[in-house]
Amino acid sequence: MIAYLVLLVLANASSNFESYQSVGANCSATITPFQITSFVVNPWPITNQTSVDVSVTGTLSATTYVNEFWISSTSQNYFNNQQATISRQYFPGSITFPITYQVQYPSAYWLAVFTLRDSNFKILACWQFGYTSI
Repeated sequence: MIAYLVLLVLANASSNFESYQSVGANCSATITPFQITSFVVNPWPITNQTSVDVSVTGTLSATTYVNEFWISSTSQNYFNNQQATISRQYFPGSITFPITYQVQYPSAYWLAVFTLRDSNFKILACWQFGYTSI
């Protein structure tokens, strides 16, 4: 009985880990004011959802006005931009931005690039991740 419960707990822990996963990599060529420390997509892997929740956490090095974020997605001959206005000043420290990302179709491998921008459209952070929509 104890062995069964241990296996059940391990199985649940494994499935929860697969549902929430930090994915992607920094795509900025320079040091940016907002350093992303975690980019979590839920659920992961993306399969046939129409949208997923993304949590972007990082550290802001100086007081900064954050105007908007963009997620630009490309696949073969398809291109899509999703934008949301933030329009808020943030102070140095840890910040998390919750985002709903609309999964792209047709079914294919997609490269998505997240950028955080100030009011002059200067990039404050850049992060990219790939996924296959089904």
